[in-house]
Amino acid sequence: MKLARLTRSVKPLSSQFYVSHMIAFDVFLNRTKLARAGVGSDGVLTAITTWVRRRAPESDGKRARWDRDLSFNLSGYRSTDGDVGEHFKWEDRTLKPGDVLTIKVITAARVDEPKRRIAEDPKLVERSQRRYYQRLKRKFEKKKR
Repeated sequence: MKLARLTRSVKPLSSQFYVSHMIAFDVFLNRTKLARAGVGSDGVLTAITTWVRRRAPESDGKRARWDRDLSFNLSGYRSTDGDVGEHFKWEDRTLKPGDVLTIKVITAARVDEPKRRIAEDPKLVERSQRRYYQRLKRKFEKKKR
């Protein structure tokens, strides 16, 4: 796996400045290392295991069907310029009963390059914030009247 250093830029992780002592996750599935993930000195790092079972829409009117999902997601977020940031994804996979998922919390200077990186569009972030502001403004101004 390619190792990367993280800073507060949107440049490729492999060419970034050295960061010491960031919190990172070493993640293993059935004793096989999946990734070492970290986002630098500040940000969000998540390792989420999900199980969902819900009734599926009936298609033929017979027996009820069920949708099932057992999955693992390893991702992160880091602000790069005020309200604008970058999303990282190292793993997004299906699990099965019997899988052993191990997450070791460590400090590290380098982490693996994420499989996907998505830089936020500043204009899209601003539009989204403006819509949210307008919705809250309508909600709370309505209560004053």
